[in-house]
Amino acid sequence: MNRSALPPLFVYMETGDWARAAERAKKHPREVKAWASIRSKSSGGDQRISGAKRLALHHACFKLRSSVNHLTGKQVGKEDPFVEVCNFILMLIQMYPDAAGKRESRHGCLPLHLAAFASCTLSGSHADSESVSSREPSPTSGFSLSSLSNTMPFGTSGGAARPTSLNNNNRSKSENTSGTSRTAGFMEEMFVGTQADQKGATPMTGEGGNSTSVSMGANFLISEKREDMAVKVLNALLDAFPRGIRMDSEGGRLPLHTACAGRATPRVVSTLITAYPAAARHRNADGFLPLHLAAHWGISHPNVATYLLKAYPDATFGRNRWERSPLEEALCMAGENGRPHQAALVRALRKHPSYWTRPAELIKEERKQQGRQIVDIDDLDDLTTLSDDYPTKTGSRESPEASPKHTNGFNHKKVTADLQTLIRDQDWSSVMTKLETNPLDAEEELKVTTRGGFNAIHSFTPLHYACERRPPHRVVEALIAAHPEAVTKRAMPGGALPLHVACTWHAPLSTINSLLKADKATCKVKDELGNLPLHSAVFSGISTSTVERLLRTYPKATLARNGQGSLPEEIAKRLRHENRNDVMELLNNSKDEIMAKRDSKHRRHKTDGGRVFASSHKGRDGPPISEEDYDGQQGVEVSYKQEESELVWI
Repeated sequence: MNRSALPPLFVYMETGDWARAAERAKKHPREVKAWASIRSKSSGGDQRISGAKRLALHHACFKLRSSVNHLTGKQVGKEDPFVEVCNFILMLIQMYPDAAGKRESRHGCLPLHLAAFASCTLSGSHADSESVSSREPSPTSGFSLSSLSNTMPFGTSGGAARPTSLNNNNRSKSENTSGTSRTAGFMEEMFVGTQADQKGATPMTGEGGNSTSVSMGANFLISEKREDMAVKVLNALLDAFPRGIRMDSEGGRLPLHTACAGRATPRVVSTLITAYPAAARHRNADGFLPLHLAAHWGISHPNVATYLLKAYPDATFGRNRWERSPLEEALCMAGENGRPHQAALVRALRKHPSYWTRPAELIKEERKQQGRQIVDIDDLDDLTTLSDDYPTKTGSRESPEASPKHTNGFNHKKVTADLQTLIRDQDWSSVMTKLETNPLDAEEELKVTTRGGFNAIHSFTPLHYACERRPPHRVVEALIAAHPEAVTKRAMPGGALPLHVACTWHAPLSTINSLLKADKATCKVKDELGNLPLHSAVFSGISTSTVERLLRTYPKATLARNGQGSLPEEIAKRLRHENRNDVMELLNNSKDEIMAKRDSKHRRHKTDGGRVFASSHKGRDGPPISEEDYDGQQGVEVSYKQEESELVWI
């Protein structure tokens, strides 16, 4: 960008010197009302240079996004850049409130669209412990509004009625971040489907890598101060131009669409929905509801999906231009468990719309009758920690590796419990004992709600159920010994084998080895979405050693595309897991080896092609043509159908 042609106010904003920008705006208020041409390169591979005319308010809201991942609050005398930009935006609104109703020229966005697109999440390594209220994910680096616009063509929405102005108190009724941090969706990720009520689980380090699901997103945080400032900016823009909440930008996007595409925090989404509830039903030019965009780009917190679904429960059945529902968008982009809060999002999308319209009191009563079943309600206040391989609870059970398989010290209730309950509670020692006494229980088809949130209706065995909970390899081997056919059973709906399930939910490498030892051919089987176990593993970000094991068993999986046309390499590149570089190297090496073998085989066949052809053809009435009698430059004699006396040479 050529900064010499820009007004000084825009130069200060470009350099991030917000203090001098504020002084400049106060001394030269005309620059606040002046339009400036901003030239920038697109984020695509063609690197096109485009220009946009913006006011200072547009550019400040645009730069708010780039300040998300910078936090200098720990440095003495320096303020958080995000808060600094928000204060500057509030000052610009006071100086020139009419700017809130002006569109910039590149995407037709109001300042409200740009501010909604900016999220206030940050990486955990830069967080100030005093200003953080809960752990949350951050937007993926490299994500920009221009890349979003490439996926959404031009479009407009018509017939929007003029809204009434709302005051700040009525507009933002959502609770603070600390109040929304422990949702049931969050709990289920830590709880791993168990229904134990005791607290104080001790995390253990076992084989298999990560101790918690990747869907937890424990490396990212939400700053309560940032979220407060973001809501203040939105409310100030709405007060300055109330109609903006109903006005769409390029591609028919309302501010709620841009907020969902930018992975906005729960209070930001709640503020926009409260200001204009019908926005949850609005489709852009490609038929995307806000819920589609949240499913496509991911969410910063499980409550985001809850707010959107409560505003428009039937959005779960909505289909976009490509006939995909929000659930299909989520699974296409990140599988069952491929990014922060993905599992909670998928579970929410699999619920029937009537779930979101039932009174909370009714759901609480049902939960009591069902034995404290975890549901997606924001009323749980306990928190348990997922162990790496199996839980060790103080006073409830011992480590299965350290204790004998069967002793008189077992709780009678645990011994008499059915196999499904023991697996759900991850009581692996009791599972082993149960299989010794009643091996036929391993053949039972379970009718349960899976960890992915759907109700199993066919061929869902205890082996599938156990693979959702990172079982020790000896438990898997015992289940296979009791019911060998379970290894090849495809659970419905979904068509997943136990190997798919184990790869999705971060099973230890020893468990994967046990499943492959039982039947290596399972690594070649696709589920209903066209995913091989390798696709499921790359989606979930499982350990590099597991990916290497799958590639050794079936190297050609690296060239297989799933139902959405994605290669494992493309999935790994898109999701950016911590081990992405190692996994990409394994996938590329495997692909290079396969292509080298194919080229070598092709060259060998091309060299020996004449000999193979000659030795495989016979003469008209004689023995096969020998290599000495065959000349590749000669023709082959055939008879013409109409006149057998004539010969045609080819």
